[in-house]
Amino acid sequence: MEAPFIFQRTATAPYFAGRKNEVSHLTTNFTLQTNTVIMSPQGWGKSSIVYAAADKAMHRDPALRFCHMDMSNVRSEVQFYILLAQCVLRTFSSGIEEAVQLAGRHFSKLTPKMVMSPASVGGFTLDFDRESLLRHHEEVLDLPERVAADTGLKPVIHIDDFHNSALFDDCEAFINRLDVCWRKQKSVSYCLCASRNDFMDRFLRVCRPFLIYGDKMYPEKVDRADMTAYIKERFSDTGKYIDNDLSGLVIDLVDAHPYYVQQLAALSWFRTGVVCSQEIISAAHDSMVCQMGMIFTSLMATFTTQQICYMHAVLAGEKVISTAEVLHKHNITSATSASRSKAALLERNIISRLEDNSIVFTDPIFAHWLRTRYFTMN
Repeated sequence: MEAPFIFQRTATAPYFAGRKNEVSHLTTNFTLQTNTVIMSPQGWGKSSIVYAAADKAMHRDPALRFCHMDMSNVRSEVQFYILLAQCVLRTFSSGIEEAVQLAGRHFSKLTPKMVMSPASVGGFTLDFDRESLLRHHEEVLDLPERVAADTGLKPVIHIDDFHNSALFDDCEAFINRLDVCWRKQKSVSYCLCASRNDFMDRFLRVCRPFLIYGDKMYPEKVDRADMTAYIKERFSDTGKYIDNDLSGLVIDLVDAHPYYVQQLAALSWFRTGVVCSQEIISAAHDSMVCQMGMIFTSLMATFTTQQICYMHAVLAGEKVISTAEVLHKHNITSATSASRSKAALLERNIISRLEDNSIVFTDPIFAHWLRTRYFTMN
């Protein structure tokens, strides 16, 4: 029997639940070709919202074409350009021969190297000479606009983990290059999914298509009522039963974090014969924490003492970690030290800054492990 929950890939129907307002809002943005930035901590379901909205938007406007880019492994500007060109060519061609023709029409200064690769999406991989690519990067950035003019279609470039651009050698110059090219485009819209960090704040202050004309979305955690109904329904569809209270417990134990809700629901479902119980859910939750415990223990060795003290203050619910009383209480040496620790933990995605500027742990299982195991033993 196939598991009724997924947590290791983007949740699409029938595994996607709730988010009606966000999906409706984003569907309208796609239809109107409004540039959108979606910011929330990792694992909150940004990509799932995009895919659900994209499906609805394409039913409204068949001319829309979505290019989905995943920047999770992108660490340089060159890699970004290669990935963008590859995604656009794959979206607007049916194979390597058509992609070669498309590239030939739209690249004059760049010579792409295409290799047939049946295992790859689209059947080919793409590469460029690195030095030439950096000199003529505008040919790649303008590719979606030129393809739109050529085909009469409307590209939507969805870029996941866009905050990884902060790792580029000169991310400030990269922002400016995007601004110069994107502000001139009329037929292309962009949807950027990211965790909020200093880079994203700078990007939104500089990049005109988003600063002046774009839209920002800050999705909340999953809606409790929607997810409770979803968990019950998925159990029922496979001949098993879980009541409302226990469905709510699944959500509460992982602080309504979409990824972990799916994971804990899946583990609880696997352990359930016919009727789920509180003991089954608690055991599943304990197994998640134990499984991650060794990883978390190794992770703690990479933090400075002051960063650990800062995490302790966040766990304690401190809202302002700069007063003398709070600094002394959590053994933080100074307000400057607290600021540096905060910046370092944000950069590593250990903590996240929400729309109201409050700080939360990105991973609720890590926060639970710190609270119930690490800090109780140290």
